[in-house]
Amino acid sequence: MITVHAVVPLAAYAGAFNHTPVRQEDGSWLWTCTVGVGTNNYTAELFAGTDVEGINWQMYLSKSGENAFTDFLWYEGEHDLLMTEGTWTLYKSPTDTVEYIGITWHRNPTTETGDIKYTNIEPGGSEYGGLITYGTTIDTVYDAYYDVFMAGDEHYIDIDWNITSQAGRVLDSTHFEDDQWHCWDEDLSDTSCE
Repeated sequence: MITVHAVVPLAAYAGAFNHTPVRQEDGSWLWTCTVGVGTNNYTAELFAGTDVEGINWQMYLSKSGENAFTDFLWYEGEHDLLMTEGTWTLYKSPTDTVEYIGITWHRNPTTETGDIKYTNIEPGGSEYGGLITYGTTIDTVYDAYYDVFMAGDEHYIDIDWNITSQAGRVLDSTHFEDDQWHCWDEDLSDTSCE
């Protein structure tokens, strides 16, 4: 879901920074670029403005030719000045402009840890409230994790692993039909949980 709906804005976001921004009358900055995705060309306008809380971003996309659209707000967000936390809102499509994915993130530069959470916020959607959280911690056994909640069937999955060894564990009562952790070792082979 994230890949399909974010490939264009991610390409546009990365491409925008290859261009020099232009200061706007309201004090914000504007990066403009055109990116090719598949056989389509998109013009991206990335705006950044500051306030006492941090930096605010808006990405507008336009597409020419077949199924053209103009100045579609694809995503917007903000983060603090130290870049330790922020939020993004991704809108569904130029033909369905509802809020689609809410993203919150945190990072701790001292411990080099952080997390990012993607939440389905589409009003009335069957997976409304579903989420995926990825994070890293200072835990010495399992220093990375995924928490997944599929709202449609209220299905939870918890995954912990060690970034270096790749050993880990998963708790998924729907798949395994129990409430026990199931572990794998450094070779990614099933093993007993200690």
